[in-house]
Amino acid sequence: MRIMRNIISKAYSALDEAIMKGVNASVGAYNWTTGRTEADLANKLLTVAPILESSGLVYHGHFGIVIIPFCLYLSHRFQKINNEIEDLEIRSFEKSLLDFRVELHKNNCKLGGPMFALISSLYFLPHISKRDADHAIADYSIAFGTTLRSFSFYVIRADYFPPRKSAIKKGLEKLAEIVESYKAPSIQPLPAPV
Repeated sequence: MRIMRNIISKAYSALDEAIMKGVNASVGAYNWTTGRTEADLANKLLTVAPILESSGLVYHGHFGIVIIPFCLYLSHRFQKINNEIEDLEIRSFEKSLLDFRVELHKNNCKLGGPMFALISSLYFLPHISKRDADHAIADYSIAFGTTLRSFSFYVIRADYFPPRKSAIKKGLEKLAEIVESYKAPSIQPLPAPV
């Protein structure tokens, strides 16, 4: 039994490491392109998640309508936590230290990502063989919302990239410099001969 648990633990660790490698690359690309941080990206995912979840839950009637405020609360609460963690991360980054609260939160998020991924799969899987299109669309909407919520937990665990100037602004500034350097010199009148 112990050997089996160890194999499962190693397999999960390898999968989590591979996922986080991709997430770190994605967050780095997001930071380079927009100049924003992983908390900003995670919060954007948490903003869209309840919209998708709510559109699917409305189809389920009274039960779904009761859950919608809970989805909104979860997103709001996690966004607030993400902002607090980002503030702590910025302070620890500036001091070249690790903050225990940041690391504890990232460790706790190791559970949130897979948990919401599991919830998402529960909405995806029942419709593989069924043909009830309306019900399937509602459940797929919920599944996509919970998938985004799951991604937000992985994103907030990503390496910290400090805010920077976006690639678009850098490109526009470089373009302005090039345009300035190619401007035709103004014609100066020649001095009159004496």
